[in-house]
Amino acid sequence: MRHFPAESFLKTGVKLVTAMNYTYENNKRVALITGGTGGLGRILVELFLQSGYSVSYSSRQSAGTQSEMELWRCVDAGDSTGHVRFVEEIVSRWGRIDVLVINAGVTVDKVIPHLSDSDMDRMLDTNLKGFFTAVKAVLPIMKQQQSGHIIAVSSFAATAGTYGQSVYAATKAGIEGAVKSAAREAGEYGVRVNAVMPGFMDTGMGNKVADAVREKARQENVMKRLSSARESASFIVFLAGMKQVSGQIFNLDSRITGWL
Repeated sequence: MRHFPAESFLKTGVKLVTAMNYTYENNKRVALITGGTGGLGRILVELFLQSGYSVSYSSRQSAGTQSEMELWRCVDAGDSTGHVRFVEEIVSRWGRIDVLVINAGVTVDKVIPHLSDSDMDRMLDTNLKGFFTAVKAVLPIMKQQQSGHIIAVSSFAATAGTYGQSVYAATKAGIEGAVKSAAREAGEYGVRVNAVMPGFMDTGMGNKVADAVREKARQENVMKRLSSARESASFIVFLAGMKQVSGQIFNLDSRITGWL
């Protein structure tokens, strides 16, 4: 068992957290997943638990019954204060955060003239601001630990562009730029920052679009299939354990365009 020193290790302007009397087992890793009750999110929670992690996750939907190795809280992706409070609770319970997966995301598919201000604000707050609020809350913990891995979920739209998803594509492109910059900032503390592009998946957002859109994505895929959410989640869990990779964007899609 390892004991934390009594100094403060998270100061974000909301609350000061100390770990004066907290102990934890050295071999128990802790993951935090935003958007943990959606299609990909649910599978991520499942696979991280199977891999031996204690798993904390946030969403705006109830998670239902949880095991003793799970901790769920209702936190809006763009809510800085909510993220900080949740991180405080995680550290109070488990003493550390080893992996942050930023999975919360939303799209409103409309061509630009039809976008309302609320449509744009919703995507910017959830997708792009949500990246920064999560990283701001967790990075001080990882710096203190001198280790950690931040993995953001991006999209094919970030580099290829997709019809009716200009704002969504912009938020995901912004995340990819932020990942590379954050990797430079965090590397000296032993913290890795990467992004994963899962592709057009067979769950979550992929199930909410018209059949014609799904079929178009299938035909554009060189394997003539939709991406598997479980395969994507498995890759993310695998990537979480890698120590030497940072600042990279991993494309798990099999669509090929002139922009890639």
